[in-house]
Amino acid sequence: PVHGPIVSPKGQKYIFMPGRDCNINYRTIDKILRREGAIKIMSTPEEHDKAMAIVQVLTHTLRILSADSIVALSEELGIDIKRLYDFSSPVYETEFKLTSRVLNGGPEIYFQIQSNNHYTFQVLDMVRRGLMKHSDIISSQNFAKFAEKWLINQSKIVSVWKELCLATE
Repeated sequence: PVHGPIVSPKGQKYIFMPGRDCNINYRTIDKILRREGAIKIMSTPEEHDKAMAIVQVLTHTLRILSADSIVALSEELGIDIKRLYDFSSPVYETEFKLTSRVLNGGPEIYFQIQSNNHYTFQVLDMVRRGLMKHSDIISSQNFAKFAEKWLINQSKIVSVWKELCLATE
């Protein structure tokens, strides 16, 4: 499936996985998408499902949990969600927009993505364990551990982001 909404396939990535059973003429679809400027990414079904566990399941889970938390905390703390935007930082605005974008879609597609991926429970368990570790670090006021995790993540993620940004220049 190709997930949308998209106006044009130009510049959009599509994952091509030869070998999945289907009655669709892949060569024709591939030719049309490439002609329209889409970017072909080759993958195996297993690699695709693992990647989608992170790219979709993790991302959507965090956006859904963010929405749940914003709604619950705004009610508990007695502050209007719209009023929060007056206090927002650039990072909060970005997170709020991403959360809104997910919620603007229908729940059916997000439920299907999460319930049909073989790695969903591994993702959910990782989120749960990560939240517990984070909670322990913060409640124990362990800045050294916080900074250690920060630097590890920074070295693995920011370096890739910089590399990808340089590649598009």
